[in-house]
Amino acid sequence: MFSWRWKRPEKSNKADTNPAAIAACIEASARLGELLEAHPGSVMDTKILPVPLPVMKIALQTAWKIATSQEQKEEIEVCYLNLANFQDGVGAKPIDLMSLSAEDDPNDVVFKLGLTMPWINKTTEDMKALKLEFEAFKRTQKI
Repeated sequence: MFSWRWKRPEKSNKADTNPAAIAACIEASARLGELLEAHPGSVMDTKILPVPLPVMKIALQTAWKIATSQEQKEEIEVCYLNLANFQDGVGAKPIDLMSLSAEDDPNDVVFKLGLTMPWINKTTEDMKALKLEFEAFKRTQKI
């Protein structure tokens, strides 16, 4: 899903003024996509982001600006929203929020829910804020 095929735009724009910075943004965005593909439905520590969270947001916004197709823009926006899945204090091992199964022992389900519900609540809250943030960013762009 996040395997973008990056091409430099034929026509330069404001986002495309520093080739080294653009390359770094594309690299960080691609690495984020790889993390999300490797750990779907998981909460991960912010320490494993390719770059610090505020920089990751800028990288994704820059990647969105130079994206050459609507499909790329949509994938980048999904990645931006999934920044909610990166939280401080998770630790080295991602927390799988999708690990519950109908075959699980009811006591195990209760235990797992106790561990995951705070993360589910936090990521849901953060994703809503990220959605508003990205919508505000898009309104500032000439589309």
